[in-house]
Amino acid sequence: MRTHLRDRFKPAATSAARAPALPRSNIITVALISVAVTLVLAFLAFATLVGLATPGGRLDLPAEVDVFEVVPAAGTLLGLIAVVLAGVYAYRRQRITEVDAHSAEAVELSRRFESATAQLGASSSAQRVAGVYALSRLADEWPEQRQTCVDVLCAYLRMPPGAVEEAGSTTEEATSLRAEIEVRRTIQREVVIRLDHNLEDASETPTKVPVEAGTWTGCTLDLRRAVLYDWQADRARFSAQDSFDEAVFEGETLFRKVIFDGNAEFHTGAHFGGDVAFNDAFVHGEAGFISAKFDGEAEFCAFEAGKEAFFVHAIFEGTIDFRDSSIGPGGPPSATIRRTARGREA
Repeated sequence: MRTHLRDRFKPAATSAARAPALPRSNIITVALISVAVTLVLAFLAFATLVGLATPGGRLDLPAEVDVFEVVPAAGTLLGLIAVVLAGVYAYRRQRITEVDAHSAEAVELSRRFESATAQLGASSSAQRVAGVYALSRLADEWPEQRQTCVDVLCAYLRMPPGAVEEAGSTTEEATSLRAEIEVRRTIQREVVIRLDHNLEDASETPTKVPVEAGTWTGCTLDLRRAVLYDWQADRARFSAQDSFDEAVFEGETLFRKVIFDGNAEFHTGAHFGGDVAFNDAFVHGEAGFISAKFDGEAEFCAFEAGKEAFFVHAIFEGTIDFRDSSIGPGGPPSATIRRTARGREA
């Protein structure tokens, strides 16, 4: 499936590369106004040179006009018109140059997109990691197609990572799976670090290039049915459209001090395979963990939902801690709690 990433997520590269139409109406308007002003000034100059204008401002048309006085005035008029036309031509040429530069930049960005997605679909894990960095950097520099780049990265995380290591699996298969997990961890780091709403020093981030905190804030993350490994999203800010429905979280999962601008959606069987922490998380809308399964310890200390928090049919296999949360110290009453909750009142 990786080989089809480039074809599935081609950005509106053709539209981006297409040169925008020149503002011909603006150029014509400027030209007409300039010519009109020039003609008025030229007429006054002409009138002065041939003696038609008197000190009182009245026109005094002579019976005879000296041709040697008219020729210089006509030359002056033609010179002024030539200056105006030269200005219009220079303006038009500048606009064409700007359009060509914009078009060339869009073509180059589209070329980089195709190259990055090709790397992301390569069979070599090293090439795929390089593609992750290239696509992330491109998203930073291409705001118009940033969401498309994010969509590609999320689509990769939604694809099955391969067979889980089981008895009888070959060493080569196990090595391939470990390499694939590293590619996914790289995507996760690149995405999360650009959602950090409180990044103190971007130069010390694990990314290859320093990034600005919150660069991708507002982009939509479609991570439904994604398979995530050691997800660490502390201090991230998620948009109102983000979804983790049916996502599988392997290893430790951290959502501490995160902000959900909309709902926190972990519905329909989101599975947390290890310990999970939502400490100090704030959800502006509803927090939905319907039918979610927690295999390890679950911490929701100081967790706050702006509306309601739903844990209907949720299963907690490990200990839970809901101290100082809006849900209550005993945890959600609608959930199935297998073990004693640390935060439950005695």
